[in-house]
Amino acid sequence: MGFRVGDAGYAGVRTDYRHTATIEMSADDLFAYLREPRNLPRYFPQMTQAEPGGGDAVHVEAEVHGEHVEGEAWLKVDEDNRSLRWGAQGPHDYQGELSIEEAGPATSSLTVTLHSVRDADDGEVQRGLEGTVAALAHTATSSTTTSRCRRSRPSTGPPSRSPPAPSPRSPRPPPGDYRLRRP
Repeated sequence: MGFRVGDAGYAGVRTDYRHTATIEMSADDLFAYLREPRNLPRYFPQMTQAEPGGGDAVHVEAEVHGEHVEGEAWLKVDEDNRSLRWGAQGPHDYQGELSIEEAGPATSSLTVTLHSVRDADDGEVQRGLEGTVAALAHTATSSTTTSRCRRSRPSTGPPSRSPPAPSPRSPRPPPGDYRLRRP
């Protein structure tokens, strides 16, 4: 679905891409994971760093088509509605939003929408969005499960060596190897 965005000062067609998935994780836990900018590189494959810059600002670094790029983005958190909005200025006027709703006792419904002024194959962008949501589900559920296990271990005897921290760039999950259910 495309529409003109001349009102925003951009020539071209703005296209929206949307994907909804059910994730086996409570809405509160999922939102806590997603609202933290430092987690972005764990599920956006090109992003290598994301650091809060004060207020809504986030400094991001990425590898795009073999080139290192840096820039400033923004991230707005709406705690009451469990939603996020983000964006970055540039030639594609990239913006997005996500919302999380309870779908069951330990299950969430996550909807992600991307808005872009970009000349691209719509199918490629949609597949990329679906892949990112799958990676997001995989890393969020793995990270939360690991944190819960570490917190729930009884302390007996001297401290043991902790396992190494997960890599900030988790690999994309193989098909069917993540806790994601499509509605």
